[in-house]
Amino acid sequence: MRNNLASLARSLSINEIEALLVMKEQLVEAETRRAEVEDELHRIDGEIADLVKKLGRTGPRAGVTRRTASGRRKAGATAKGRGKGRGGKSLEDVVVDLIHSKGGPMLFPDIKNSILRRNLFATSSKNFDNVLRRTISTSTKIRRIARGTYTA
Repeated sequence: MRNNLASLARSLSINEIEALLVMKEQLVEAETRRAEVEDELHRIDGEIADLVKKLGRTGPRAGVTRRTASGRRKAGATAKGRGKGRGGKSLEDVVVDLIHSKGGPMLFPDIKNSILRRNLFATSSKNFDNVLRRTISTSTKIRRIARGTYTA
């Protein structure tokens, strides 16, 4: 490595070395600015998520869970088939309907919790988070507007 550097140094002129140093300084400055912008973006994403969460708390709460304290279904609550939403809807359609009923953007944890709490979709998956994330990320009906925040 040392021989390669010495050979490189001998092959470059002083002007070329100075130009490399200037480019190195510019690169360091650009990387620093990028880190600052990323930090600011992360802070803004947090503000957006907080505002969306606050909006969700003040909105109407449709579809209260229909289970008893012991976790059993109440009379009138129907079981759903494997991998099907109410009325045979796909998970994508369930998420779209949920976002529309909410009237605005929703955070991923709120989407997941609403689906599970209200029994909107039945699945035998051991990791429903992954199923939901994949459905949302590949959907043409659902759009990401901020980190972890989606709209339909």
